[in-house]
Amino acid sequence: MITLVQQVKLAFQINSVVKTEKGVVIIWKDSHETFFDNLWLRDSCRCSECFQHDTLGKNIDLLQIPLAPKIDRVSITQEDNLDIIWGGEEQGHHSVYDASWLRAHCSKVLAQKPRPQLWDGSFEVPQFDYSEVLNDDEVLFKWLNKLYKTGATIINETPKTEEGLKSLAQRIGMIRPRYHPTNIFKLDTTDEALHKINPSYKSDRLYLHADYAAYDNAATLIFLHCVEYENPDKDEQAYSLIADGLKIAELLKEQKPEYFNLLSQEYVPFYRRRFSVQEEIPENDSIYNYQWEGYHLGHIINLDTQGEVRLLRFRSKLRAPFLLDPDKRQQFYEAYRYFMTLIEQPEYICRFLMAPGQVLVFNNRRILHGRTGYSNSLRRVVNGVAVDEEAFRSRWRILLGRKTGMSDVWLAGCSDYSLEILADRMMF
Repeated sequence: MITLVQQVKLAFQINSVVKTEKGVVIIWKDSHETFFDNLWLRDSCRCSECFQHDTLGKNIDLLQIPLAPKIDRVSITQEDNLDIIWGGEEQGHHSVYDASWLRAHCSKVLAQKPRPQLWDGSFEVPQFDYSEVLNDDEVLFKWLNKLYKTGATIINETPKTEEGLKSLAQRIGMIRPRYHPTNIFKLDTTDEALHKINPSYKSDRLYLHADYAAYDNAATLIFLHCVEYENPDKDEQAYSLIADGLKIAELLKEQKPEYFNLLSQEYVPFYRRRFSVQEEIPENDSIYNYQWEGYHLGHIINLDTQGEVRLLRFRSKLRAPFLLDPDKRQQFYEAYRYFMTLIEQPEYICRFLMAPGQVLVFNNRRILHGRTGYSNSLRRVVNGVAVDEEAFRSRWRILLGRKTGMSDVWLAGCSDYSLEILADRMMF
């Protein structure tokens, strides 16, 4: 009979454990060693007295446990988990810790988190089938995982209807509400009214940018669904352009670190102003007039707590005058121009034609997108929706958690990378 322990990789199996004055040292069967201090272990107890197994929240807080908890006895259970009997002020309290969970919280392991998969103009956008994504959770996970790793994918054979687009987006979560009367936007090359309200709707080349720059909470996933494309000239009109913003930011950091620092530290104002715009509401066959005024101060390059690039906020045509001290302006303009030049270098731009039935789905906080220009002879219709980061990460984390085979008690509160580690713990 093959036990669960035998199915788990050696890196997740405890070989021995040593109690020290301040904590516990675990020696794993792959010879790796991990130290866990007493207070962290006591605070992380998942017994029913300390942790609610139904709501997955804590029953106790730090005020209810000693700052210097003492371990009486430590051992390894038959299931290869860490067993602790506490002493001192909590004599007899019993905690059992899942070995895989402990390994996924080893500080040395977490420090080795892999970086995102950066790419240049040779990138081939991963493609998936609409029906498979909608009907197979395994394909859904593979799609979301590619989005998580590379930031851009294409879905093929999508029904050329609004319902087809909405069904795809809702496979992840709720469609992000817009300030418009409808949550689907339309880009139609023959609609003259649209050309007057947004630079993206004009026929000129649309330079690489990120959407929602003037919003405090910029949308994460953008879905662009090609419904119609007719080009009698047979040339390269309205070709899609995308570039990896993380790659560009890394290049800037390598080539001009002083420019990188400026763009990640100084604030840039972005705006969005729309008055007297009309939009049709198909549900009740009416026309709605709306107005919108937005303004946001943000960094072009946004860093996480580790100093790594987290997201970009870049929309050159909707940028307000810089609010900088006069002595900083010249160098900031130079940094901004250098960044723009890098973005538009052909070797970093992936270029392709979206065919009817294809949906380009990309991370708007990472991927810069645009298109080539077009003439009056072109007929192109693209519908779009957005999904927020929380919905995307929630669906991805739920599917990733299923791959671990572990209880929700242990999955609750794991970081993204800890979940990835746990999902890869089995031998087969």
